[in-house]
Amino acid sequence: MPNLFIAGVTGHRGSRLAEELIWGRHTVSGLVREGSENRLPQGCRPVPGNAWTAPRLVERLLAGDTTRNSRVFGIPVPPKPSSSARSI
Repeated sequence: MPNLFIAGVTGHRGSRLAEELIWGRHTVSGLVREGSENRLPQGCRPVPGNAWTAPRLVERLLAGDTTRNSRVFGIPVPPKPSSSARSI
């Protein structure tokens, strides 16, 4: 089974994805900011960092994977509605 890395793992969608993958016996690591470690899904391996360090972390994760058996997922964050949309 591939090793999986999820950026956005502490968010609503990312945590649900991680839970399903862990339940399916995948090895899941997730990017987590300092202070948010308690929001990681049970069984998810923490990878300390933030959005600015994520690209370097992914490069290191993939570089160390000689079997080419890692997968990287990013959970998109929807844009916030403009102030005019909020007033409707």
